[in-house]
Amino acid sequence: MPGFASYDAVLDALTVAGKGEDYYFNKAAITTVATTFWSLWTAAGQPGVGTFGGTPLAARVVNSSTTGALGFTNPVGPDTKHVLAFNAASSVAAGTLLLVDHLLDYPGISATSTSLQTMDNTATLSRYTTGAGVQMFAEVTTALGATPQTCTVIYVDQGGAAGTTSFSPVVSSAVPRIPQVGFFIPLAAGDTGVRSITSVQFGGSMAAGVLNFTLCRPFVDLPIQVAAIAVERNLILHTPRVTQIVDNAALMFLLNAATTSSGNIVGSLRAAAR
Repeated sequence: MPGFASYDAVLDALTVAGKGEDYYFNKAAITTVATTFWSLWTAAGQPGVGTFGGTPLAARVVNSSTTGALGFTNPVGPDTKHVLAFNAASSVAAGTLLLVDHLLDYPGISATSTSLQTMDNTATLSRYTTGAGVQMFAEVTTALGATPQTCTVIYVDQGGAAGTTSFSPVVSSAVPRIPQVGFFIPLAAGDTGVRSITSVQFGGSMAAGVLNFTLCRPFVDLPIQVAAIAVERNLILHTPRVTQIVDNAALMFLLNAATTSSGNIVGSLRAAAR
């Protein structure tokens, strides 16, 4: 188990050493569409309503102090902190909740412009700096129009090379939908991560809409398939991983919705340092 030599070491961290910590969340229900994907970054509750960068097309570094991030605290060096368990419940059969580290965002991308929208990458990744394992998704911040178009994204991959991909945002997508099939925009063949987004261009106007693009590092998913019953992903006993949460992580949630409402989602994340 990365970070711990044995299960006894985990118990010692939680009890004797006092290095365990629980992070609680309570996100208000959002209106969804069944079998679609959504961001809970701007949903009300705890943590609070998330914000995006203020300058359109400019990358912004997101960390644990950014409004919208779960209140993660860094361990005292040289310790590292690791996820032990992730649990949640919802008033409905919500779907699958995905925990990610929100790294960079690019706000104000117009779905009505056909011009090349070039990103300002003065700000760069402060965590997972090689881009390995980093994924990207779009989030609707102003509802999209009903005209279908293709969006082409040029990015820098985990090796520093240029990559190109494209997707077709789902028409009439509402805030805060992830308007593609799947949590993340598929990368070009052979690519395993993203360092930055270079540009975005629509093949035509969607008639309305604005997007925010986010770079994130996925951690763990949690199916919530039965209403009002808590479920847990134990990362020691169920799926031994004990993934490290790097310092200053901006933890947030994505949802693959199973119904027309997310319900009120409550739960906690248990972590320990070693």
